[in-house]
Parts: sequence; structure tokens; C-alpha cells
Amino acid sequence: MTHDELQWREFGHRRIEFGGYAWRAKHGGPFGPGNNFFSETEDHIRIDRLGRLHLRVACRQGSWYCPEMVLLDPLGYGDYIFKTVGRVDRIDPNLILGLFLWEYQECYEHIGTRNVANEFDIEFGTWKDPNRLPLQYVCQPWQTPGNEHRVPFSLDSDGALTSHAFRWIPGRMECRSWLGHDDSPDADRILHIWTSESRDLPRPE
Repeated sequence: MTHDELQWREFGHRRIEFGGYAWRAKHGGPFGPGNNFFSETEDHIRIDRLGRLHLRVACRQGSWYCPEMVLLDPLGYGDYIFKTVGRVDRIDPNLILGLFLWEYQECYEHIGTRNVANEFDIEFGTWKDPNRLPLQYVCQPWQTPGNEHRVPFSLDSDGALTSHAFRWIPGRMECRSWLGHDDSPDADRILHIWTSESRDLPRPE
């Protein structure tokens, strides 16, 4: 199997058009993290009439199925902006919403000491710890001091609009979260800013 073929081994054949890009969805399992099962069906991934993406976790025949979508073509350096609707500050303690870069590898032997998978994450969730802050920016490996940055984050309505972004440039990852869906928010809409210049930042491969 070639390296390019490896990237799609866990994915189905459904093509999803969303946000001006083409995507594929993970299907089957159990796959990591957490030995999850995944589904590419519209029960779990759908686009509504307003063009909004809905991701749904659901139990079928005693097993929980998760959604995961991946861009068909890697984009490399640039601005990545994710726009959310709702209380992403109060996700069920059993769930994590991850917005991330990732590259499958043939070997993960040193994943705890260097960024083997070319990974960078914006993550919502508490990992079942009620005292944990609900938003974090993470350059892997998270165990390296300074690579994980947790953020206090609280919204006030079920219809809350927020945006979360990273600007990936050589040697630097600039993260921001803000209220609303404007691509260039006013300063008073910014919820948090964090910059990483970690030696573990993803490589544009």
C-alpha cells in the first residue's frame, strides 16, 4: 500500500460537498481513538437546506457510531476557519468535537515524543472531567510542555454563533476563537488568542 492509499484505508466512498470543498467520511471500525465505530450515512452526516453541516453520534444495535469528515485534497499552509452553531461549550462529557490536521503513517512508534501524525487540534470537550476547561488548542504530542493550551469558554444560548481558527504558517500556528461568523471579527468579539511556535508543529506534507 502506498502512503497516499494509506490515507483512505478507513474511509467509505461517499463524496460530500460542503463549504466549497469535497470531503470523504470515515466508515466502519472499530478505529482509534477510543475504538470507535464510524458511519458515512446521512443519519450521521448531512447538509441541510441552508448549507450547514450536521454531525450526529447515534447508537445502533448496541454500538455507538461517530461521524468524521476529511478534505479530499490537502490545503497546506493558510487560514482554517470553523464556524459553529450552538452550545459547543457544553458537549456531552462522553464526546469530543475535534477540528484537526492529521496524516496517517505506516508507523506510530514515537507518537508520544514527536508529532508523528502531523497533527494539530482545536478540541471541544472535557474528557469526562467536570473541572476541565471545555476548549483547547493542541500541538501534538500534547505531553510536551507548552503544546496543550486550555481555554475558559462559555456561551449563553443554544443558537450561539462562534468561529474557531488557526493560521498555519512556517514555524507558527496562530489560533483564535471569536463570537459570530465574520471572517475578520472586531476586537471586542475575540474570545481567545494563542500562538504556538513549537518545534512539533505539523509539516506541510
